[in-house]
Amino acid sequence: MNEEIMVQQGFPDDLRLAAAELYDAAFGAKLSIAIPNPASRMAILKKGFSPAFSFVALHNGEMVGIAGFKTAQGALTNGISFRLLQEELGYAGAVRAVLILTLFQRKQVPNQLLMDGISVSPKMRGSGIGAIFCTASLPMRSKKGTSRCAWMSSRRTPQPSDCMNVLALSPLKPNILLI
Repeated sequence: MNEEIMVQQGFPDDLRLAAAELYDAAFGAKLSIAIPNPASRMAILKKGFSPAFSFVALHNGEMVGIAGFKTAQGALTNGISFRLLQEELGYAGAVRAVLILTLFQRKQVPNQLLMDGISVSPKMRGSGIGAIFCTASLPMRSKKGTSRCAWMSSRRTPQPSDCMNVLALSPLKPNILLI
């Protein structure tokens, strides 16, 4: 059995549903305030994601982690527009959703990569995937001249040692490769 986890930036269209399911598993309770119908919420997430603004972890071809990020150029949830919300929820539902979703926005400051919307499959938690997302952003931050990385987490605030452990790769099982 292959125990290797691959982490990459972005995901192909055929993994949109898996990305939406992971995201909804982590943030569905919060998002349900704006978009109460689970089927509508999944459709909006599936259609509205901008995959280039994410890192994903794959284990045996299955998406087991996703980390959205926000830069001055965009965010994972950029495609969730008023038009998309209106298509799924109608005009009144879209207005309601926009008003509520605006409250959830996290401010992105200049020269910062904001890691936001991190979710790891329950069966893979504790394997280091969340921490490796932090390290996965290093080459991109260097290339874009982004000097800082902010990590927003609703469950636990990552510690500097998380990234150091990822760099050492010693405590992580299964093996994780950045591609």
